[in-house]
Formats: sequence, C-alpha cells, structure tokens
Amino acid sequence: MRSEEALRAIAMACGGLPGARLANRLGMVTSGDSLLRLLRRGSSETPPCPRVLGVDDFAFRKRSTYGTILCDLVRRRPVDLLPERSKESLSAWLLKHPGVEVISRDRGEYYRQGASEGAPEAIQVADRWHLLGNLREALARWLGRCSGEWRVAAAGESASSHSGVSTVAPPQVTKGELSTARRELRLQRYEESRRLSREGLDNRQIGRLLGLHAVTVRKFIEADSFPERVDPARTRLTDAFLEHLKKRWEQGCHVAQTLYSEIRSLGYVGSYDAVRRRVAPWRDAARDRKAAVVAGSCVASNRLSADQLAWLLVQPSKDRTAEGEAVLHRLSLLGESWSKAIELARAFPEAMRDQDGAAFDGWLERALREVVPREVRRFAQGLTRDLAAVRMAFTSSWSNGQTEGHVNRLKTIKRQMYGRASFDLLRIRFLNAA
Repeated sequence: MRSEEALRAIAMACGGLPGARLANRLGMVTSGDSLLRLLRRGSSETPPCPRVLGVDDFAFRKRSTYGTILCDLVRRRPVDLLPERSKESLSAWLLKHPGVEVISRDRGEYYRQGASEGAPEAIQVADRWHLLGNLREALARWLGRCSGEWRVAAAGESASSHSGVSTVAPPQVTKGELSTARRELRLQRYEESRRLSREGLDNRQIGRLLGLHAVTVRKFIEADSFPERVDPARTRLTDAFLEHLKKRWEQGCHVAQTLYSEIRSLGYVGSYDAVRRRVAPWRDAARDRKAAVVAGSCVASNRLSADQLAWLLVQPSKDRTAEGEAVLHRLSLLGESWSKAIELARAFPEAMRDQDGAAFDGWLERALREVVPREVRRFAQGLTRDLAAVRMAFTSSWSNGQTEGHVNRLKTIKRQMYGRASFDLLRIRFLNAA
C-alpha cells in the first residue's frame, strides 16, 4: 500500500509518462498507463457544499474552447471543474449542490442565467476586477476615438517632466564663444598662479590648489606676459576637396564612405578616416539641431497612448503622480463632456474601493442622464442589465480574486499535460493538488 500511495503521489505531481520515468529512477518499475489507472481508481474526498461560490472560466484552447472552475471562497479551495462554459452546466451543478448562498462571478450572460436558474435564492456578486476592466476598456475606446483632441490639450507645463525631455532647446554655443570662454579661464589661472607665487607658494602647491601641472605653473610664472595659444597652421589632404565636400553635405549626402569614394575619383590620395574626421563636426552640429527640435516638440501627451491614459483615469488618487494630475486637469478644461467624463471615470473606482453603494447609485444616475461620451453611456447601460449583482460589488466583501489565482494554477497543470490528456485526468490532478 505504501508503494501504491507513493506511485499515486508521483502521478499526481508529474502525470503519466513523466511520473513513470521518475518512479523508474527511484527503483519503482511502472508504466505511464499504470500511473493513470491509479489516479482514476483513487477516490478523492468529496468537498462539502460551499456557502460562498466563486465562478470563473478557463481556456482549454484560447478563443475557442472554455471550461468552468468553481471555488469555495470561504475554505479558499477549488471544489469542481466543469467541461464547458454554459448556463446549463452551471445550473445543473448548483441544483445538485443546494446550499450556496453567495455566487461571485464575472458579468458573462451564461453565468448570470445559470446562477439564476440553479440557485435563485443565492445573492450574486459581480467581480470588481472585471467591472474596472470593462470601464477601462470603455475609456480607452473613447480616448482612441478623440485622440486628436486630448493629445493637443494635454501638452502643458509639466509635459517635459513627465516625458523626461526638456521642452527648452539647449543654448547653441559657437566655436568662437567656446574658445573665448576657455581663454578667460586660462587667463584667470595665469593671474592666480602669479599671485600665489608672490605669496611664497611653490609650483607644486599652486598646482594642487588650481588643478594644474607644476610645469604649467612654472611656464605661467616665468612668462613675461600671458602666453596666448596659437593654433598651428596645418595642411590637410582634404583641404583641396573641402568645397566639394561642403556642397555634397548641403545636398544631403551625409555618408562619409560615399564622400570618400567621390573625392577619390577626383584625385584624393588620403585615407577614409581623414574624410570621416573632417565631416564629423558637421554631423555633430546636425545632430544637435535635431535634438533641439525634438526637445522643443516632444511632450508627454504624445507619448501617452489611449490605454495608458485610461489606466491613469482609473488609478487610485494616492498612486497618481503630480504630472498625471496635471494632465487630467488640462483634459477637464476641454469642455463640459470631457470634465464630466473624467469626473465619472475617477468616481467609479473610488466608490468601489470605499464600498459605497449609495455613491454608485448616484454615479449610475449621472452617467445615464448627463452629457457624457457614448462609450461611457453604453458602459452604464450595460450595468443596468445586471444591476443587482453590480450593486453588490459595491457593498459586498466577496470577489473573485482567489478564483483567478486558482485559474493560474490550473493553467500550469494543464500545460504540464501538454493539452493531450483528457478532462477527467485534469480534474483529478487539479482538485487533489489543491
């Protein structure tokens, strides 16, 4: 019996063929089929009828075939798997298991009807996560339709800080200005070196104070006047072709290899690297001009997508940054419909987090009566078709969060079986693993 229990545990954890390989390595000779027979023969303990039932779907094959998972939200354990997603299967299960008082579910029509037929006395609670997801999708459709309006309006003072790019173009410093600034710094060091020398400091001490080499300090002190720097006149092999290079660069040819090939045909005998170094300052200047243009026009609103802005609207106020608040404030200035839609979008999740049913009733009345985007109105109209369950989501503490967690674990077991095992084996492994 101990050997059989060990083999059943291996089969439960690994499945048929992988379990047989492990058992053989442990000295228990068996086959995959034998392990599967052990699983089917072993009777699992029937869980008690749940008082609070969580209902959700899972995919055998995404967008094609679905099943249903049922969880006891009080005991925090799955109680059954159903091979299909339909009102008939859920209704039949509930009729066989009377005593369910609360059913937490998504807003799918099949689960609503199945719960109503199988347990008409049970309280149905719409899942809060799905409600927020439905609202966010409606907001994303609205923002996608009106993207031309909010992308322009959201460009404001805080856009640069949100995007991480400054909207002020960097100052353009010419080569002459840079040379003048360097000369002034060198002149200050020259005068300071001579002053410190008159005070009795030696060259090394002066160098440490001013960040100069002792030899440079000695040259400053021994010089009769400030030693100006004179750039030595250099003749480059590219000088004879400079006019051609400038002309082609202005025409848009910025590939050094192409320019090198052209002047080679004109008699240039130098290297490619010399040509590349000659055009490098032109390339840097063009890059700086482009960066300045991008920095002046790149704003946070152009980087936000409709989905990201929808997430920003349903985000808790305490988690929203100052830049996000500024963007929403500017959007609210677009008009009455924008202001009301943003206010409603923010009020819905806040009422849900506060478990305020009265606030939800006021929200629903405003969404149906006032001038709001059609996507928000359709979302509100959809809530009225399942109003009792939706209202319970704003007053009840039950939700489908833990059911979603069991769905993730079910997916792991299903993938271990490579989708080739039958439903009864999946059900046995999942329920016993819990």
